[in-house]
Amino acid sequence: MRDLILAGQLRPGERIDQASLSERFGVSRMPVREAIIQLEGEGLITSRARHGSYVTELRPQDFRDHYAALARVNGLAASRAASVRTDVDVADLQRILSEMESAASPGGHHYLNDRFHRRINRIGASNRLKAVLRYLAISLPSRYFDEDVVEPRWRSEVQAEHRRILDAIAASDSIAAAVAVEAHFTNAGEHAIHYLQAVGFWDDAVGAG
Repeated sequence: MRDLILAGQLRPGERIDQASLSERFGVSRMPVREAIIQLEGEGLITSRARHGSYVTELRPQDFRDHYAALARVNGLAASRAASVRTDVDVADLQRILSEMESAASPGGHHYLNDRFHRRINRIGASNRLKAVLRYLAISLPSRYFDEDVVEPRWRSEVQAEHRRILDAIAASDSIAAAVAVEAHFTNAGEHAIHYLQAVGFWDDAVGAG
């Protein structure tokens, strides 16, 4: 259900039809109801007494706020990573970044992008911080990006941002690492909004009233 919402297949304001989703997924209504409760906690679904559940009418600012939170937490992890990283850590990040720069497919690029950030978080994040990062990451629309819709220059911008992050960590510059990571995720939020607008995420949104 999260995938359907973030991919725009369930529209903002659309009523959740539990029977239809149960049939679609080949499950009873119980897992659907459990999913609704979880997605309410993520802010993707809103339930109203005696009216049912609806896809939350998320606005661009909602996504900006989500990415701002993600930027701060990832920035904290990167700052710590820069202060404790080893030469092996830097070499691992360099290898991932080199593979990402030569990745031919969008899927390969996204996979390596995730590996790059997970590696930084493994170096610098505490267990609790990792849990917060996982929670924030599950509701990101970026994993649904269609390469044909994304601006052509975006990948090169992302690679330059990754390079700045790696350079700061390699130099053990905690402040620069945090600044670079926060800027990277802030820019990712703007790209996400641009993408969602391009694919019509907010077009013909269904009113929940």
